[in-house]
Amino acid sequence: GSRVSSAHYSIDGQAFSPLATNSQGQFSQIITTSGLAAGFHNLVLEVFDVAGNFTQTTTNFTVSNDFFVGSTLTEGWGNRTAN
Repeated sequence: GSRVSSAHYSIDGQAFSPLATNSQGQFSQIITTSGLAAGFHNLVLEVFDVAGNFTQTTTNFTVSNDFFVGSTLTEGWGNRTAN
């Protein structure tokens, strides 16, 4: 919300980098300019409010050389491509 004082993230255990938040506490920022190698990755996001409280969330994800466009990997139609 609007009481966010700072936010930062870490990918794959690297040092935390700042995220610029707007007055509503939202951010829209490229988190890596060099891209990520194919494989498993971990993202940690920490957000601090003006009172000094913070919350942390972690997500694991996989980068692939191909991707699937469709409803799910197991249901419905789709297309797998390397482009």
